[in-house]
Amino acid sequence: MPSNYLILSVVKKIIPIFIICLFALVTAQFLLSSSKLLKFPAQDFEVFYLAGQFALKGENPYQRIPGKDPFKNPPPALLVFAPLASLPILQSQALWFISSITAYLIASFYLFKIVGWSGWKKWLIFLTATIVFFPFRYNLGSGQINNILFLFIILNFYFLRTKPMKSALSLAGAIMLRVTPLFFMFSLLTTSRLKQIHQTFLGLLVLAIIAFVFFGPSIYQNYQQGTDSYLNFGISSYYNQSIDGLLSRTLNQPHTHLVIILVLLVTLLSTIYFQSRRIKDGFLRDLTLWSIGTICLLIFAPYSWQYNFVVIIFSLVATFHLGRKLMLPKIFFGLLGLSYLLLGANIKNPLNFTGLLGGMILSHVLIGALILLALDFYILKKLQKSKA
Repeated sequence: MPSNYLILSVVKKIIPIFIICLFALVTAQFLLSSSKLLKFPAQDFEVFYLAGQFALKGENPYQRIPGKDPFKNPPPALLVFAPLASLPILQSQALWFISSITAYLIASFYLFKIVGWSGWKKWLIFLTATIVFFPFRYNLGSGQINNILFLFIILNFYFLRTKPMKSALSLAGAIMLRVTPLFFMFSLLTTSRLKQIHQTFLGLLVLAIIAFVFFGPSIYQNYQQGTDSYLNFGISSYYNQSIDGLLSRTLNQPHTHLVIILVLLVTLLSTIYFQSRRIKDGFLRDLTLWSIGTICLLIFAPYSWQYNFVVIIFSLVATFHLGRKLMLPKIFFGLLGLSYLLLGANIKNPLNFTGLLGGMILSHVLIGALILLALDFYILKKLQKSKA
């Protein structure tokens, strides 16, 4: 007995040291690789930067530039990118990189408050898991906007039950940056938050008017003409991890993809609506629905690059918290761990995988998201039975 106590005492002392060392190691590697990336303009940040420059000059930010990806974000997003374009690109990119990490840390702070976590050990474990999560690294390396989007999604839920106006404005900010968070409107409708829907639309209207005033009356016409690719189906690139990406790699019949996705979406929305209406209004129900909403805005888009999946960290943490709260079996957490691994992985040589099996393997991020979605639906069933 004393021997077992001694071993347990040593293990308890070793674990914190191991956590600190692991965090220091992955952070050092991350900072080293990031410092190399910041020496050159990142592909996506350059698109944002050039769009901001065009907007400042009164030119069309949605114009096609040979060899560059088109700018696709809604016009109010230019209120963020135009000021960045006033600096030299590498300085602007460094500022954007710091802002992006800061936004993620602020979002994580509020996420911890949502699930009631505290303590430095949990923080270091969470940040270590974040740093090795490929969507997080890819998002920063490409100069994408998803950490800011993550912050708005977290704030949308954090203020949902206590400060509806702030919640609505946060959702409006998310939609301002990228259209897909409109999916949360369904979550608001399902939970009968009609006032917040109106407030969100009011926030969007105000942002749209501000963009109109700053960038001129032609900005929305240019946006409409320049974003026809929003509904492009059949993008088979490995980095596209939406349902359409899987269909493109396996079925490869773009004309049928929209039909399949619409059928799946309508079926899913109907299931969500009728299941959630049988559950008593409460924090656990809302957290589950917003977790499901986060997953759905990723997988049902015509394309969702792997860096977009950084926002699914909200769903991973929420699902873990819900599983603990409902005292679900170990297999639940095993599947959750598998989901994290599939979501956070990256295949360096995707061209080595072909055919139906190869297409499935290359859709590992989507499969991880679908496992997470299934776990959230299992939680809905549990909440329905428990009347929680």
